[in-house]
Amino acid sequence: MFCTSLYLTLVLGLERYLAVCFPTSYREFTLSYSANTRLLLYVSPVVLISILLNISKYFETRIVNRQQENIDSGDTTMIDMELTELFRDPNYIKYYSFYTRLIATGIIPVVFLTFFNIKIYQGIKGVRTRMEQNGVGSRRQQEAISELNLAIVLVCVVVVFLICHIPRILLNMFDVLHINDILRCEGKYESPAWFKCMAGFNHLLLILNSSCNFIIYCSLNQNVKEYLVKVISRLTLRFRFMGREEENHGIEIQTLATTEV
Repeated sequence: MFCTSLYLTLVLGLERYLAVCFPTSYREFTLSYSANTRLLLYVSPVVLISILLNISKYFETRIVNRQQENIDSGDTTMIDMELTELFRDPNYIKYYSFYTRLIATGIIPVVFLTFFNIKIYQGIKGVRTRMEQNGVGSRRQQEAISELNLAIVLVCVVVVFLICHIPRILLNMFDVLHINDILRCEGKYESPAWFKCMAGFNHLLLILNSSCNFIIYCSLNQNVKEYLVKVISRLTLRFRFMGREEENHGIEIQTLATTEV
């Protein structure tokens, strides 16, 4: 889920980059495919890549049955987990747990999101300059304004993303730089105190990043706010209707009971 969230943000950056910097091609793409098809084209590769990156995690441990002596009932079987040879393999630790994690979930997303953000920002400035010169009124220009608003939302999301994920990348880089010491200690390596503090702070930032996106969308995008109000209104009406039905049902039961008495 972490990798999926990471790469979905990357895909959103790519989608807004195409919409702002290549509007004609993007418009042809949106007209050629339905919204559900485009969603599938964006999400399917993300899910596939996330599974491929993490599928080896399922082979790092195994389930075993252990015999434990019980005074009252004799020997009992307990289900336990133990680490496999794959998890202890130095090459696996070095190239997958450290290098692959740093490159796939750190360097690649940050480099591409930074590139997309810079291009989107330049595209927004260029489109706004053209609008100031030509004025706003046509349907095409209104669509361009809508695309720009979505791009601004994404820029804010990406900036928060980069701020919250940079400490994680720095910690991963520290691990990579000290990979030989970690392997030499064979599981007994003790991280510095500042590293442990930064790791806790990093976990807090990742939670904040996941929580802030919803607030950013609701604050900066009018369509999201309107849709959210509609959903809340429908749920409120439904709960009221259900409450009235239960109340009427209770009155009917009381009336029947009174009649029988």
